[in-house]
Amino acid sequence: MAREKMPERVLIAVDGSPSSLKASSYGLNLSKKLGSKVTAAYVILFPAGASQKLMDELKPELMKKAREVLTGVDENAQSVGIEMKGEILKTDTSIVKAIVDFAESENMELIVLGTKGTDGIPKMLLGSVAAGVVTAARCPVLVVR
Repeated sequence: MAREKMPERVLIAVDGSPSSLKASSYGLNLSKKLGSKVTAAYVILFPAGASQKLMDELKPELMKKAREVLTGVDENAQSVGIEMKGEILKTDTSIVKAIVDFAESENMELIVLGTKGTDGIPKMLLGSVAAGVVTAARCPVLVVR
């Protein structure tokens, strides 16, 4: 039986929820053990069809929240002794698509994310974003409970 190649490029999707922060910690520690490069991504979902005026009003607060979450993940990365790159992804269509498209464009070999996000609405035992990423991603996905 052939051994699977371990991931060298790991994407950790975060949204600031307790579940995503737990997943980020798990992903950072796993990446350290594997010697993987880590990128943490926070997706901002703008309301579809929103006016430019509304977008201009929402953007500063949404960007601030994204930077705060990524800064926290970066501090955790530094505490375990690894470098991390932070990315803010913006979409007005689908968080799942933003994560999967970014993972593909950056040749990620593993996506790590939590089971439930900030929307607070669990979809059975797996959040809708996690379920969507598991279904759509071309690389392995690790969902942390």
